[in-house]
Amino acid sequence: MIFAAIGFIDLQEPSYNDDRDLIGAGINMIRGKMTEALMIVASNWAEKGRPFPELLVPALRRLARDPEPAIRALILRRLPYFQSHSPELGWELFHLAMADDEPRLWKEAEPCLYYAYHQCFAEVGAVLQQIGCHESGEPLETWGRISALAAFSGYTSFQQFIRQLVTLVSIDAWKGAAAVWTHADNHARHAEQCLAGIRTGLNQPNPVAFFVAKEMTSLFSKEPPLACIPADIVDLYFSAYEQDESDESFRLYGFDEWLNALSQNNPDESLVAAERFVQFMRGGNHPIYDRGPLSQLLTRLFKEAEEREETDAGEMLRRIIALQDAFLAIGVNGLQDWFRDAERP
Repeated sequence: MIFAAIGFIDLQEPSYNDDRDLIGAGINMIRGKMTEALMIVASNWAEKGRPFPELLVPALRRLARDPEPAIRALILRRLPYFQSHSPELGWELFHLAMADDEPRLWKEAEPCLYYAYHQCFAEVGAVLQQIGCHESGEPLETWGRISALAAFSGYTSFQQFIRQLVTLVSIDAWKGAAAVWTHADNHARHAEQCLAGIRTGLNQPNPVAFFVAKEMTSLFSKEPPLACIPADIVDLYFSAYEQDESDESFRLYGFDEWLNALSQNNPDESLVAAERFVQFMRGGNHPIYDRGPLSQLLTRLFKEAEEREETDAGEMLRRIIALQDAFLAIGVNGLQDWFRDAERP
């Protein structure tokens, strides 16, 4: 089968150089199907620890440096598993496939770094150092994601990584790092580092701060583990939107539900965040429809304030009444129903 497949390596086919989907382009080529077959054979042989057939390795090397990016994308797609069983040849194929620095291949190349950085950080670190020299695009987004993950485990210095991000001033690099810091599981396990990275990103000039703020939407979930975000970061989050000069409008993305969930165990933090939220909404004229979370938030906060009224001289209650009035002022539709229900005995 390998001998027959080699006969197709130089087959002349129409170019399927699709910018949007290299994998789709590759599997629709005859040589793409042949490449897939050889990678499956190679993976099976490597998994069993068997010596590779004599013609297989030269054929893989030839395909890994094929001038057609779609063919190399197919090599890269199956490479992470192959690397885990045959790391030396796997990394050789990786470097051959990425030798011309084709940015569209990073979508398929990134998993090779992601699945290897724990076991082979020397190799992964060398690749990160190389792609950190890019000016923009997918390579720097990959650099940001993998470097942020490596910093969790101490493979790289977090402080040095932050300094590099600030020096690069790359939206792509910050997006990659912020995607890691705002992932719920990462935030739950490495909250201190995630919050430090987010805080630094939000303190950068726009548009960097704005894109970091957009990544934060994944933290605003009512599902456990609930992210407890400090007031200063909430303030910076809304400041990034306030300073944004693009035409992109603000959307809640679950912020109201997150506020409501936060109020169950952290009423003080949820009140501060709600006050900043209202300040932002007033300045931007963003009418919203209350589907229940904001009404429930007020109910919980009022209950907490009533319990504290004797100890705080009604300070929390006054703040919540002001918050309620502010919700009405910004046009939170649905609060009238809440008022009606609250009047019932």
